[in-house]
Amino acid sequence: MAKIEDITIRRVIDSARIEDVVGKFVKLRKVGNNRLTGLCPFHDDHDDGNFIVRPSTLSYGAAGRNGYKCFSCMASGDSVKFLMEHEGLSFLDAIRWLGKEFGIPVDDIPVNYTPPPLPPPPPPLPLLIIPIDIVLRVRDLEDDTFVKWLYSLPWGDYQHDNIRRVLDDYLVGHGKEGHTIFWQIDDKQRVRTGKMMKYKADGHRMKKGEGKHVQDWIHASLFRDERFPQYDMDKQRMEQCLFGQHLLNAWPNATVNIVESEKTALIMDIAYFNRYEHLWMACGGLSNISREKLQPLMDLGRRIQLFPDRDGIKAWKEKATELNYDKLGFNTDLIDNYWKPEDGEKADVADVVLRLLRENNN
Repeated sequence: MAKIEDITIRRVIDSARIEDVVGKFVKLRKVGNNRLTGLCPFHDDHDDGNFIVRPSTLSYGAAGRNGYKCFSCMASGDSVKFLMEHEGLSFLDAIRWLGKEFGIPVDDIPVNYTPPPLPPPPPPLPLLIIPIDIVLRVRDLEDDTFVKWLYSLPWGDYQHDNIRRVLDDYLVGHGKEGHTIFWQIDDKQRVRTGKMMKYKADGHRMKKGEGKHVQDWIHASLFRDERFPQYDMDKQRMEQCLFGQHLLNAWPNATVNIVESEKTALIMDIAYFNRYEHLWMACGGLSNISREKLQPLMDLGRRIQLFPDRDGIKAWKEKATELNYDKLGFNTDLIDNYWKPEDGEKADVADVVLRLLRENNN
């Protein structure tokens, strides 16, 4: 197949309107004067607001013009990158797709194409750090649905007495619209962001269609809010960290046990509450176990154990092999030895532990 001339590629890229390309695959809606939003197609997104598209109609000087960015999974790029990652196309096939879409002949000039050298990357934006005052302002948990459910579980007396301490140590918060807030604070005590989740009375999180903005992020809400112009996604970069990472320094000898969900980390800490030996943290989802998330722990030489959900054992085992860290363990004992079909195919260690507690109390 013929190669594509450099000038043709540049014409295609300049003509490709990001809002039209992404709009072929994602339902977008307008927010404000200069952006569109929708559910991110690159991770299991449950509420819009995290995935932002900056239209091609912005002025040429506008940062982020004609591109997309997700402030949850951090996917970002232009129309070409979107097609390559969403549709699995090669670079040249993405150019051909766009050429056909925008009426630019692509394969009519049979010349060899050598991509021009990439320009040096721009310097990284400063890290977004949220003031600790915001964390402290949302600490009233009296009306929090998730917290009420947590207290209702069949704990023993010792475990029940530890619930409030666990909630305080992990700095769990409550938002004015009913969200439980799971703050992500790193080991240098910098507040990176907070995951905002709405829960039902039975302890299950609400899903899309069961309420308004059932899942959100503190950083995304700050970026959207025109009352806080100091928070700007074009001027600051957001990097997530592990839920519970701020506890590392207080328990320097504990093995760090990593699970998917914040809810599971809290339940396991309450159930066992032995931080001299075990410290529970959450990465936030099946696909969120990454070198970037674990690197601070590896730099400190900490022992790490992965506790995958039942449906994530294979994926996490592959990730553990890829990380190639000699202090990284893989623990499926509770799932292997105690899981029952009633726990569900996607059960995590907390589901098994809670069922065992209920059985022991009957």
